[in-house]
Amino acid sequence: LRQGGGGRGDPAGRCCGGRSTPRRRRPSAAFPSRATLRYTGCGFPPVAAMDVSKSKPRLLLHVCCAPCATHVFNILTAGHAVTGFFFNPNIHPPREYAARRRAAEHYCRLASIHLIVPGYSPADWFSSVEGLQREGEGGARCARCFSMRLDRTARAAAELGFDLFATTLTISPHKNASMINKIGLEAGARHGMTFHAADFKKGNGYGESCRISRALGIYRQAYCGCIFSFLARRTKR
Repeated sequence: LRQGGGGRGDPAGRCCGGRSTPRRRRPSAAFPSRATLRYTGCGFPPVAAMDVSKSKPRLLLHVCCAPCATHVFNILTAGHAVTGFFFNPNIHPPREYAARRRAAEHYCRLASIHLIVPGYSPADWFSSVEGLQREGEGGARCARCFSMRLDRTARAAAELGFDLFATTLTISPHKNASMINKIGLEAGARHGMTFHAADFKKGNGYGESCRISRALGIYRQAYCGCIFSFLARRTKR
């Protein structure tokens, strides 16, 4: 399997602790409030430099994909100052990752929500699930995948000065919310961060996310993300 670019040597992937400052992007008319953000040596703006409300708890939300983020953002922004964190090295192939990243960036511009995007590091993900290739969906491989992504989110939240973190993963009817919340709480404990445990699929959350994403014309993927879920879906056809 070709594992694609990025990895630890990718400057864009230096989340919280890297030494280089990323190039500033040109201001976008669709995203004017973000054009003046000051970036630090860690690669991302500190919370104080972001356009967030100081009257609300500052929450870093792991975004698995744009469709899942829609309803979750609507719920969480009512009581939190939310920033997105698109860290998903499990997505394969690279062109699929690029499509999902573009969709997440597009939605966050529409919603005026800042989105942090670490570098794409599929080689690290393949290493983390080594030996679990034959595991079924929802098993030990998925748990390892969730742990890797939520641990990175918790670490970034701690180093960037957020008050708590969460994930969009539990909105999927194919994901075990109890497993994800347990992993999130463990990641939070490792980094001294509060994890916002929730099951966002409740109250027709998944259906609402589908409705919103279709209404906005947001790209909707056909499989979970990793090469193993892609092959499993193709086998079922």
